[in-house]
Amino acid sequence: MNDFGFFPKKEKTSIEELNVVPILDMFVAIVFFLLLSVSMIGMTKIVLPPSSTVSIESNSTKVPLNPKLLVLATNGEANDIKVILKWEGASPGSQTIEFKDDIFSNQKKAIQEINEMIKKFKEQFPEEKTIQISMQSKIPYQWLISTMDGVREILSDMVLNSYSLADSMRE
Repeated sequence: MNDFGFFPKKEKTSIEELNVVPILDMFVAIVFFLLLSVSMIGMTKIVLPPSSTVSIESNSTKVPLNPKLLVLATNGEANDIKVILKWEGASPGSQTIEFKDDIFSNQKKAIQEINEMIKKFKEQFPEEKTIQISMQSKIPYQWLISTMDGVREILSDMVLNSYSLADSMRE
């Protein structure tokens, strides 16, 4: 019947082997995570004591000083510099030092004068440990580093403020 070529001969099909390697890999991973989760169940049964809070009432009406050391360029250039130490609190006040013309050649002397101003402040307020430092954007970075090095010897905690604070507080 198949002599005329109307019906092609069927080729014998063979059964292909099933690739079980990916399935076994999946089972190994599942077994690993099952074993891991069993060991984690024991850790979730830890009993912690209930949390508690403590409130401390302070009768102190003392207003913080918030001292600020501002370094400003007085004439728009960084050659003339004005250093202002302002503080708030029960007795607010300020101290100012101005440096004129070619301040960079006498930077050590200027930093010493700033340190003397900070020492006077520290003598007046011996409990104060923090100072906020802000410099205008025109002031060179070396001034910031030198000022911080000097102030650190007198007041242990420093907070650096943005130059925009110094720009806005310009007198």
